[in-house]
Amino acid sequence: PDNIAFLCHDMIPTMRPDLVAKNRWQAAFGPNLERLVRSGAAAFCTSETAATMLGDHMRKAGIDLPVVHRFPMPSLLHERAARLRMTSRLEAGEPYILYCSTIEIRKNHIMLARIWQQALDEGVWLPKLVCVGRWGWMVEELSAYLKAHPGLKEKIVFAGPVSDEELIGYYRSASFGVFPSHIEGWGYAASECLDFGVPVIVSTTPSLIEATGGLMPAVGSTDQIGWYGAIRRMTDDGAWRDLLAGRIAEEHRPTSPAESWAAIKAGLKAAAACAN
Repeated sequence: PDNIAFLCHDMIPTMRPDLVAKNRWQAAFGPNLERLVRSGAAAFCTSETAATMLGDHMRKAGIDLPVVHRFPMPSLLHERAARLRMTSRLEAGEPYILYCSTIEIRKNHIMLARIWQQALDEGVWLPKLVCVGRWGWMVEELSAYLKAHPGLKEKIVFAGPVSDEELIGYYRSASFGVFPSHIEGWGYAASECLDFGVPVIVSTTPSLIEATGGLMPAVGSTDQIGWYGAIRRMTDDGAWRDLLAGRIAEEHRPTSPAESWAAIKAGLKAAAACAN
């Protein structure tokens, strides 16, 4: 139908089913999108990475994918912080590293837990890791690891879901962020770190490079040695953190909701013109 459009954030249920809970929704994800594309519905993707994912899936399914419309993800939290005049950096009473995401297998918290345990075993000091977000699916390995290593309770804080104001406070005072996810369609918390001027280490999954504009250090999501080294360097090397913060200030700016909405409206207008 000419009046239908859909938003594709990612194709993770079809690309990495091993990282998604098995249920009827996961099984129907790919076929449902295929039906939408065959119907002529316009596709809107939240990133170039998501557009590539969608295109690859449709090619494998033997389906011609029309023009994919792209719109930038809006910096909603920063917009709220700006209204509240809560965007400037704050000095934390105790340094900490921030990871904001749902706690699930794909987000790779287990590797961070292993890194903090390695630091404990080696007598290396790392700041506390604050994990903001609700507990999700396929976390049995992480839960078992934390139970087997009770010393991590003093080093890793699971703050749970928090209000926007609390999350703004976490961003404003974090020493730096981490985002070691295996795969993403965008990686909101990575771009939010930049919105608040916070350096962040990301994995090399293309979406996180895109979300941070290629400005931040990136390490493969399975490279625990590399992550351990990057976290230790970011902890100890204040000059490196300052360099990255300066890079953010010079080359990044938050995306306003108005810019995002304008791109969506332009895409809808273009899709309607093509349909006619």
